[in-house]
Order: sequence, then structure tokens, then C-alpha cells
Amino acid sequence: MEDNYFRELKKQAYFFFKTNIKMARLALTDVTPAQLLTEEATSGNPWPPDSPTMREITRATFEVDDFFRIVEILHKRFDWGHSVRKLSGRVIKLLEDQEFLQQERIKARNLNRGIHGFGNLNRRSFPFPDSRPVRLNYNKHLHSASNDRKMAIDEKEEETRKNAKGKLKENGENMEIDHPFSPIKHHRLSQSLLQNNGHSSPPPLQN
Repeated sequence: MEDNYFRELKKQAYFFFKTNIKMARLALTDVTPAQLLTEEATSGNPWPPDSPTMREITRATFEVDDFFRIVEILHKRFDWGHSVRKLSGRVIKLLEDQEFLQQERIKARNLNRGIHGFGNLNRRSFPFPDSRPVRLNYNKHLHSASNDRKMAIDEKEEETRKNAKGKLKENGENMEIDHPFSPIKHHRLSQSLLQNNGHSSPPPLQN
């Protein structure tokens, strides 16, 4: 815990002094912001410079004075093999120095433990302990309400059907005959048509 605290304190102090040194150089010397950005981009850091830094350097190259200053810094400090040599030396040190290897493993393990994201969450875990029971109770309540509503509709339809049957019984056969799909009415209509066809004579032949 103390090692992490001192490491963070050293990092903050480094950035603080670095920022103050940049401000002092801008105020007391003839250096330009484009030069400072170019020096930072070619400082030998194994990580490449960020996009805003490269964008500012690119814009500064359209100015004649800044262009020559940037080119001069590139000729002095730019070295393609510097980062490769630095990484190679680090790999050799990891292979030869067991204590350094153990320290780097501990740092990497602590870094992995400190990173928390959506990918580390268990699918069956819930951010709140009562979220799953509440959701289940809510779904159960919706299902019960839907069943009650369906039963009420079925009871209403059954009551309407019983009332209709009661009216048919009260009015007798006339109600069934007046119905367009009544079998009695269909039978009587068929008999009437047959009788009319039996009594009617065939039409005379025309010459």
C-alpha cells in the first residue's frame, strides 16, 4: 500500500515539475510550444505520442519559423532504433534478473486487480442484492393480473351466452325461425320451393 502511495506521489511530482519547467522555458527562452511538443513526441518513450500532440505539430509545420525548428529537433533527436533497443534491454533484464521479474509480475497482478469493467462482472451477479427477487415478483404479479383479466372476460362471455339462450327459450320457436341460419327456416323454405316447382308447368316450346 505504501509503495503504491509513494509511486503515485512521485508521478504527480514529476508531472508538476515537468509542467513548471515547460512554462519557465516558454517565458524565459526563445522556445515555442511547437518545439516543446516535438521534444515530447521524440523523447524516447516507447509509447507513441497522442493524436492531439501530433495534430498541433502538424499545424505548426505550416508556419515557416516553427517548421525549421521542428525539423532541427527531428534531425537531432529522432532515432528509429532507440525504442527497440530500450525494449530489448528490458526483455534481457527480465530474463536475467529474477528479482526484477518477480517485481514486474507483482506490478502486473496489482494492475489487473485494479481494473474493473463490464467484462469482469458475472452474468448471474446483480448490482443490487434485491434486484432479482423484485424482478421475479414483478413478473409474477403481471402474470397473475393477466390471468385474472382473462378469467373476467371469459365469465362475461359465458354470462352473455346464457342470457342469449334464455331469451331464445322465452320467445320459443319464432326466435329460432327468424335467425338467418335457422335449420327450421331453411327446411320450410326448401319445401316451399319444391312445391312451387311441382305445380309449375314447363314453358312452351317456341318455333
